[in-house]
Amino acid sequence: NFSRISFNIGPTLAQWLERHAKDVLQKIALEDALNVMVYGAGNAIAQPFNHSILPLLPRKDKMIQITWGIRAFQHVFGRAPQGMWLPETAVSTSVLEALAEEGVEFTILASGQCAAVRPPRGEWTPVSGGSVDVTRPYTVPLPSGKHVTVVFYQGSVSHDIAFGGLLDSGDRFAEYLLHQLPGGDEPRLLVVATDGETYGHHHRFGEMALARAFQVLASSREALLTNVGAFLQLHPPTWEARIVENSSWSCVHGVERWRSDCGCHTGGEPGWHQRWRQPLRHALDRFREVLDQEFEERLRPWCDNPWGLRDEAVALVLDEAGEEPREFLRSRFGTLSPEAARTILTLLEAQRMGMFQYTSCGWFFNDVAGIETAQILSYALRGVELLRSVGGPDLEERLKEDLTAAEGNRPTFATGAEVLEKMVAPGRRSLEDLAAAALLRRDVASLPQEEGTELPERGESFRHSAVRFSLKGRSWTSGELMLRGANIRVSDRRTGENWTGSGAVLSSG
Repeated sequence: NFSRISFNIGPTLAQWLERHAKDVLQKIALEDALNVMVYGAGNAIAQPFNHSILPLLPRKDKMIQITWGIRAFQHVFGRAPQGMWLPETAVSTSVLEALAEEGVEFTILASGQCAAVRPPRGEWTPVSGGSVDVTRPYTVPLPSGKHVTVVFYQGSVSHDIAFGGLLDSGDRFAEYLLHQLPGGDEPRLLVVATDGETYGHHHRFGEMALARAFQVLASSREALLTNVGAFLQLHPPTWEARIVENSSWSCVHGVERWRSDCGCHTGGEPGWHQRWRQPLRHALDRFREVLDQEFEERLRPWCDNPWGLRDEAVALVLDEAGEEPREFLRSRFGTLSPEAARTILTLLEAQRMGMFQYTSCGWFFNDVAGIETAQILSYALRGVELLRSVGGPDLEERLKEDLTAAEGNRPTFATGAEVLEKMVAPGRRSLEDLAAAALLRRDVASLPQEEGTELPERGESFRHSAVRFSLKGRSWTSGELMLRGANIRVSDRRTGENWTGSGAVLSSG
């Protein structure tokens, strides 16, 4: 399937695959490379780094979402991307300018996001209600003089794949697609867009139906299986288009779903509202403003271009700098004191949290107490902690106060402040907590019986914390009870923070 479809894999999923199923990721990358060899263009397309709604971000954050997304793509596929899928296809002129600035050639939008079209040497014609001809590509001219190619996907076909039962039969699926092909002699393109989880998760065995459909289509003389990049190389757009400013595929009100109670939601109880969306964004914006000011001021002793450093810090997130992030700093600043290194790394990590707090699903659903909103608030709270740890202002109470205006729908979580206090804050973990967890996870039977015996240091992975042990064991027994002690050191490799102390494990049987 990955050899046939155009696809984007988010950096989070790619990193998980790299750690836990590297052979799968390598096979997907190989299929992309083979398509480059055969068609001159790969099937893979990039995406912004962490699924933020780009039109709602300030320019510097738009740019880093795109540049980090490109770097993450290059890390997996070993080439620059031709295209980029925008989260929720949310687009604006400033977003297209940012894509063009970074060399992205095309993106894919919904038909309702086209405002007008113009044929070669013709006049502009308004289109509405998705009436644009989606079977040809369009170039969107930009105020800077640059341009980006836009391909509009076939919405009705995409809907039928996701909800119409087409994946019950691969043969019927293929025949349906063939019947959607446009006529005429001019080369035309049929593009559909669906979530990856459609195939096998929402529809059991859907990935098998997809594979069978590709078998049928590959043997058909009526159509050619290709990808968007390959089609555009052979058939560059001759028509132009204008986009609907600040629009998306999943909100009929533009991008209001991620900042207001626009009426878009996914269910919930009768009478539920989403008035919490605007205060939630306001609270996070207020935190980001202070975080950005502190980031610039606190990096000034070492760095004249803090935002350039933040751009380069994607190497830390992608583990391109190896196991020691201080190498990343040494190559840019030379020798730093441990305290200076910790401050810089902590500020960079706080910025990462400041970016992740805008992940789009935090606003998409029904209630401020949804697990998605709790997740983005956990990013915000972690950012608050990190800023405070390097001497910045303590913004926790102000964040909580701002979130009291985010009124929810459940009595147990009446406001965003209660979500922060009851759902998010209890999940805090200090390095001392991680030390205890690491000691419990370690096989206590491997600790030496004799006092004074040392074991080699061993690392344990807790997400992005590297836990290392220095063990000098001693044990006491009484019946089935056994008490063993050890010295332990915990290092957070993202910030350089350390904790050193002693721990004991009491076991029975």
